[in-house]
Amino acid sequence: MLENKVVDIYTFSETDVVERNGLPELFSKYCELDGNNLLLLYFAEKVFFTWQSAISDGLLSNTLLEGRMFNKDAELHFWKVDCTTYGYRFRCESKEGKSNNASVYDDIQWLWDFEKGKNALVDSNKGIYIPFPIKAGCKSMRLTVRNYLREDKYGRLYFYDARFVDIKNDKNEVVYE
Repeated sequence: MLENKVVDIYTFSETDVVERNGLPELFSKYCELDGNNLLLLYFAEKVFFTWQSAISDGLLSNTLLEGRMFNKDAELHFWKVDCTTYGYRFRCESKEGKSNNASVYDDIQWLWDFEKGKNALVDSNKGIYIPFPIKAGCKSMRLTVRNYLREDKYGRLYFYDARFVDIKNDKNEVVYE
């Protein structure tokens, strides 16, 4: 059951491809992602959060499968297409002059347990350990995921995209947006 109401917003989306060596330039392409944004990176051998400023050529290795750079207003989602190419989708809300109406609802995803001493997200049952670059001082974290919906030809809503919005602690305080 949805906790939040479905609401209409204006949104802009762009999809394209880029060579792996063009990823750093892509990270600075959109003014809505100016600043030092948080990235969630998925590699063949690990998953971790890092800051945009910590990205280096060595980090963007052949084993990088997917990533999401986000803030409260926008997200750049990229994924490996082949050995040297990544597809990407940039989505933001209320980009002037380029907008489409969309229905959305926000969903909360729990991010396992949080180990304060190690500043990491962990699932000891599965052996998962993901370093987290924000000092949160809490026992658990929650990721807000904005789900985008469209109507089909019968007027029924269906899911077509999602983006990360923010991260909150167990007291429902925003620790990153």
